[in-house]
Amino acid sequence: MTLDGLERAIHAAVPRRSRVNFVRYADDFIITGKSKRLLEKQVMPVIEAFLAQRGLALSKVKTRITHIKSRKLNQALRGWAYYHRHVVASRAYNRVDQYVYEQTY
Repeated sequence: MTLDGLERAIHAAVPRRSRVNFVRYADDFIITGKSKRLLEKQVMPVIEAFLAQRGLALSKVKTRITHIKSRKLNQALRGWAYYHRHVVASRAYNRVDQYVYEQTY
């Protein structure tokens, strides 16, 4: 409940064309954006101000701004696809692709 309104605050602070996406699960969240600079200069200040009003702060240990290619999800998916590359599994690949897209969007 504390994070209710954070997504709205972020989207209000950046132009729509910035392609900023917000995914929240309980008290954790992931924000993706068009560029690292956008996340550092425009999104982070909004998050910090939003949390400060509620007496909270971002965890320095858990907070990272990284390129999507560095995420462990991509490594796991690549390994799964490499393992199953010898079988005709287009239906399975399509289902996994759709699931991952929906969960990360």
